[in-house]
Formats: sequence, structure tokens, C-alpha cells
Amino acid sequence: MKNLKSQIKQGIIKRFNKGNKLFKIIASSFILLITISASTTSTAQVSVGVGVNIRLPFWAPTYANVDRVRYYYLPDIECYFDVWNQEFVYLQDGNWMFASQLPQSYAGYDFNANPFVVVLDWNVHEPWMHFHYYVAHYPKFYYRTVYKNEGRAFVGFNENERGIVYERNKDAKYKMETRREPISREQRVEQTRPAQQMKYYGNTVGQPVKVEKQMLRPGERGRR
Repeated sequence: MKNLKSQIKQGIIKRFNKGNKLFKIIASSFILLITISASTTSTAQVSVGVGVNIRLPFWAPTYANVDRVRYYYLPDIECYFDVWNQEFVYLQDGNWMFASQLPQSYAGYDFNANPFVVVLDWNVHEPWMHFHYYVAHYPKFYYRTVYKNEGRAFVGFNENERGIVYERNKDAKYKMETRREPISREQRVEQTRPAQQMKYYGNTVGQPVKVEKQMLRPGERGRR
């Protein structure tokens, strides 16, 4: 009788242990599944979460990874556009100013006439603070002689794809900004945030240019 009770007891313990192991396996799998799911969700939020409220201006060029790119550069007027904050960044009295519209001093620039736009590298932060790079790499109207037309009018250059852009963005996935005038009719525009002092890290400015041989008049090149 005692042996029977002992056998039954051992059998119950074995079954309990098996069930306990099974429960541990199920619990561990469930925790692992939740961890993977959370990690995937977090990654998705990082890659596409930014683009939920992206609004592209009507003059924006077409490009991939819209929700990652934050800045455009307009070389012809040496201004930037912050896509996420929907604001222009322009230079005034030695300071970078921020506003949803450009002031009247830019009235001669026509955003309806296919402005050339440089889509900046998505890794850059506050490109205007490194202005000397952009003004040197993308001087005013440089694209008119640097790029070949190929029978199509180009509208920009994408640093991320290292290629010319030929079309404006018409992606219905993102909200297109209402076709408001980017340049204010008022003399003063309302600033969206405090101005930043312009810092220049390039070569020394305001000094006489050293005249080298290739800069001399043809008849004078042999005299120096």
C-alpha cells in the first residue's frame, strides 16, 4: 500500500515538473515574442514615425525617403527650408532668421518658375551653421552649366541619391502644402523661433585676393 502511494506521489510530481517545464517554455516564448514585437515596432517608429505629419511644399522635388530628409537648400537665394518645421532659414544682418515665409527682399524669386532645390543629406543637422560648405559646393545658378539638360528640365539635386531630380513631388502619401505664397507681401515677417548668429568657418574673408599667374592678363603673365 505504501509503495502504491509512493508511486502515485512520484507520478504526480513528475507530471507537475513536466507541466512546470512546459509552462516555463511557453512563458519564455511569450516574453521573447513580445520583445521582438516591441523591437520591430520601435524600429518602425524610428524609420517612418517622423513622416506622419510631413507636409511637402508645392515646389518640392520628388525623392525617396521623404520622412527622413529634413532640409532643402535653395542656392539661387542662399536660403534653407526646414521641411519638418515648415520654415525658411535666411540670412539677415549677420543672423540666421526663421519664418514660415520669406520677407519682401526675396520678392524677385519666383517659386512658381521651377526653382532649383538641393535635397540635403538626411544626416546633416542645421546646415546653415556650415554655410561655407553649401555656398561653395552649390553657388548661385551653378546647375545651368554643370548639369546636362538631356532634353528635360531639372528641378533639383538629391545628395542622398547623388543624382539630378527632374520632377516635382506629387506623392499622395504625404500632405501637400496648400499653394500659399512663400514670400510675404508684408515688409516684416513673423519669426518662428529666435535668430541664430551666423558663424563662418571658411577661409579668411575681407582680405585682398592674392593674384596668381593664371589670373593675370595674357600679356603680363611672363613678367612676374
